[in-house]
Amino acid sequence: MDLQADGLILQKVPIDEVLALDHGLARVAYDTADYPRLLGFLLIRDADRVVVGSLMLERERRDPTRLWIDFAIVKSERRHGYCNKAVACVAAWARKESGASRVLAEILDSNVPSQGCAAKAGFVQTEEQGGQIWEYRG
Repeated sequence: MDLQADGLILQKVPIDEVLALDHGLARVAYDTADYPRLLGFLLIRDADRVVVGSLMLERERRDPTRLWIDFAIVKSERRHGYCNKAVACVAAWARKESGASRVLAEILDSNVPSQGCAAKAGFVQTEEQGGQIWEYRG
């Protein structure tokens, strides 16, 4: 089932489709054995069906109740609010539907736009890892 968020379709896709996109999502080498822990979404603008970004959820190995979220928006589609809407929608869905106790994002201090997106989506900065870990509080 796909998710929807105010003008966006969040289409669940195989994770290799998300990892194949070249638009800024963290490039981590995943072994195919990791794929069951990963869930990918394409962010599709409903009006014209254009892919404007992607999002990935990763279930932590040590504690499967913790999910990590990673997101990226196509450069030409930034600053339209797509990220805020998509991240809030998927984080809320993840907490409710997947049994996650925590939905987290690691955001570097230098990545001010992603910090803004996370804050608008209901994440708060924690003290973990020098403040680089953000937690969804919705």
